[in-house]
Amino acid sequence: MDALFTILFFVVAAVISAMVKKRRTQEQEEEIDDWSPPPSKEAGTQTSSSGSWEDELRKLLEGTGTPAPPPPPPPPIVTRESRPTKPAPTPPPVPVPSRFKAVTSKPVSKPASRTKAPTAKEAYERARTLDQQAKAHLQRAANMARRHSKTAPTSAPTDEIATARRLLKSPASIRSALIASYILGKPRALDPYN
Repeated sequence: MDALFTILFFVVAAVISAMVKKRRTQEQEEEIDDWSPPPSKEAGTQTSSSGSWEDELRKLLEGTGTPAPPPPPPPPIVTRESRPTKPAPTPPPVPVPSRFKAVTSKPVSKPASRTKAPTAKEAYERARTLDQQAKAHLQRAANMARRHSKTAPTSAPTDEIATARRLLKSPASIRSALIASYILGKPRALDPYN
């Protein structure tokens, strides 16, 4: 029903607009018909209204019409005599403050190394025992795994967990949860674009 009123409103507006436009064009045509050319400057000649502008145009093109008055002379240009002026005094140079002194560089010495690089023989010995150290570490980790109980202690599910499980069983609640996560979650503009 609202769509019908909207369409009807636009149709009425278009009709009113067309009527106003038609009235304006009629008024303009009437103004053009009522227009009469200005009276001729020559007092002795009388012509009909339709031929007067044609005659004036013919006279202008042939050059027999009244000549146009000459343009007015340009205004005189007034210049002032320039007097020689004194040059602006230059400011005295600014002295450099005494706190800025030249810095002399001192020779840079390399810092003494705190640790000595191992020799090739020491590195070889360390690498040879590395395998044994790794085997011992893995053995300790396996012993620790045997000491722990194989099953985790189970406790009774809390009310929150039971409620969450019940909500995940119905599709409507899953939909609501997804919508809530989009609304309350991180803005999409901050997600990286892939």
